Amino acid sequence: MKTKTIKRFGALVLASALVFSVSASAFAAKTDEGGLPIDATTNEVEFKKEIVIQNSDSQDVWEPNISYTYTISTPTIADGTTVTDSQTNSTTVKAGPAGGLLISNASGSGAAASATVQFGNDTGTAAQASSPIGTAFASSETAERSLYLSFDDSQFTLPGVYRYQISESATGMAASGVTDGGFTDNRFVDVYVSWTDNTQTAVEVSAITMFVTNESIEYDDQNADPSFKVTGYDVASEDEEADSYVTYNLTVEKEVAGDFADPSHEFPFTVDFTEATATAVEYYVTGDYTAADLVIGTTNSFDGTQITLKHGDTVTFVGLPVTTTATITETNDTSDLYEVTAADVNGALALTESNKVYSTAADAVTIGQTAGSEDNTVTFTNTLEEVSPTGVIVRYAPYIIMIGAALALVVLVNKSKRHNEA
Repeated sequence: MKTKTIKRFGALVLASALVFSVSASAFAAKTDEGGLPIDATTNEVEFKKEIVIQNSDSQDVWEPNISYTYTISTPTIADGTTVTDSQTNSTTVKAGPAGGLLISNASGSGAAASATVQFGNDTGTAAQASSPIGTAFASSETAERSLYLSFDDSQFTLPGVYRYQISESATGMAASGVTDGGFTDNRFVDVYVSWTDNTQTAVEVSAITMFVTNESIEYDDQNADPSFKVTGYDVASEDEEADSYVTYNLTVEKEVAGDFADPSHEFPFTVDFTEATATAVEYYVTGDYTAADLVIGTTNSFDGTQITLKHGDTVTFVGLPVTTTATITETNDTSDLYEVTAADVNGALALTESNKVYSTAADAVTIGQTAGSEDNTVTFTNTLEEVSPTGVIVRYAPYIIMIGAALALVVLVNKSKRHNEA
């Protein structure tokens, strides 16, 4: 059996000693040095599930709509699997009895063989209407949920080290837009059980450790390798392999140009999003715009009664998944013949036009990092230049022609006179 080595943890050294009938008080003095701390009041161990939250402009975003279920089971333990402390004291790791280790998503209640934590789970209307930053917002770099391990001492009859397995399964990962970081979904929990006192008539759980290996554990100060010791499903344990939720933003900007353009006129816009996979992603809109059910994959077009932009105005859609495409449409609802163009960071966008309605449908904007830029800003420019006063020329054209003819006649007469005199 391959032996792992990590830096010695005082808790496990003393725990192993307890297995060999050392008193429980000696162990309890250092249970926080290497194992997960057991709350003295609730007799629970708290650990966390964390998702890394990233937005291209560091904006607050709605949490992803995803749930994780954690199930406790008894793993198959190979013969000869042991825990050895730095003083070479060794004990065999036993399979934990059913019901000895329990899990819950709330402290003090609901302990069972499995528990589920929910991220997001916002309807898109209630929290949005009640607060600009609702309860489901992730305003930090991680979104987290707590889980609690508890113990049923009556399931253990003798001191020892008992091993359990915790397995994680996600529901709705693809639709939520969350990316699986690739870290193992399994944790192995060693539960240290010792006599409650020197009478050796009853036992209790005295320490707990969590690993990502189901092999023998050896603690050695000289050969530290803590890579397989974890504290939960948190970023500190999974590092760059933690699950992540990366979103981007789309900004629509309005400009008008030309001497005849009206910078105060508000042009109506519609914005439609198309998303094939991450259909449960929630987003929101900056400014004074509101809409029901801001969820990718549902009917959530912002029509011209909801978005109107004048010169210098912008509107930003925050929290869009990288695979989303956006179709932006502007209507020239004036009698003027504006020239309408659109462009993003990569240059001009092709527009289709029908009855003064201009759309990027033929050149839809793909959200995310494009051509090395995370800038998803689309600028619509309406140009109306000054018209030359051609009407003045037409009105006086007959008189100008008459004057021109008279001048030409004078020139001809003068030439004829000079010719005759010669």
